[in-house]
Amino acid sequence: MRHVNADRLVRDLNALATDVDKLVKASAENANEAIADARERIESLLGTAKQNLENARLCAIEEAKSVAQSTNDYLRD
Repeated sequence: MRHVNADRLVRDLNALATDVDKLVKASAENANEAIADARERIESLLGTAKQNLENARLCAIEEAKSVAQSTNDYLRD
């Protein structure tokens, strides 16, 4: 099984979010109602995904700190 680097995953997902954001903005000139509706849904989902990604990153950092502290406490005992 391949180990996935969390920082790399965050960078890749941020790059994907940036590309999707650019695509959404580029399609803004299209007057087709279906595309406009899709663009609005994508913008909403992208905002939610970005927030969820940031929350996951912060949780991972806190979990790593907790594990490090537990390990440190164990070793000192």
